[in-house]
Amino acid sequence: MDYDVIILGGGIVGCAVSYELSKYNLNIALIEKDYDIADDVALINSSIVYDGLECEDTLLARLELMGNKLIPGLASKFNICFKKKGYLLVANNRESEKRLTEIYCTALKRGIKNIHLLNPKEIYKVEPGLNENIRKAIYSENTGIISPYDLAISYGEIAFDNGVNFKLGEEVLDIENISKGFKVITNKNKFTCNMVLNTTPRENYSIDSQNKINKDRKYLKYFLIDKN
Repeated sequence: MDYDVIILGGGIVGCAVSYELSKYNLNIALIEKDYDIADDVALINSSIVYDGLECEDTLLARLELMGNKLIPGLASKFNICFKKKGYLLVANNRESEKRLTEIYCTALKRGIKNIHLLNPKEIYKVEPGLNENIRKAIYSENTGIISPYDLAISYGEIAFDNGVNFKLGEEVLDIENISKGFKVITNKNKFTCNMVLNTTPRENYSIDSQNKINKDRKYLKYFLIDKN
């Protein structure tokens, strides 16, 4: 095998995964089709670090809250800017007010702290510039902002220093299941590995069609991260 793990995609997720796995004694490669990492993170990232308040899915809310707690420490460690900024989720009619109250109660049950349900007078103290007729709002102290570029590049630089092999300017053309692992075919090379972590999903890889056929396969070291 050429590698223990191949990571596809050099955005925030791919770089974060490479950073975490580089702490272990593994032979790792990251493949990115662009000529640098973090090249298109702004397309899917608004630079806001949420706290899980608006998530309908309990697991996703829990993961967002965990990430919210981790980011300040990482920002300090990487020496990149992270700022806590208050966040208002507002309601301007009866229906949205009822929904807002439900969101607030659910958030409390999930253990999200430092959130407040505000009446109109309190809302305009927090944000005097609001010009709508706001009936109620949730104010979160947890939300922050960070540069997604700085975060991804910091992850990637440390992973590189720890020995991760970055294959830049290579586009993955296909992923095949072989007898002992996987074959990853790019426009420049062919690699074999024991495990693939794919952060750039496509529908036309051979492995995807194989997975549709073999849905009952119990053990497969191919992980498709966030298809949506």
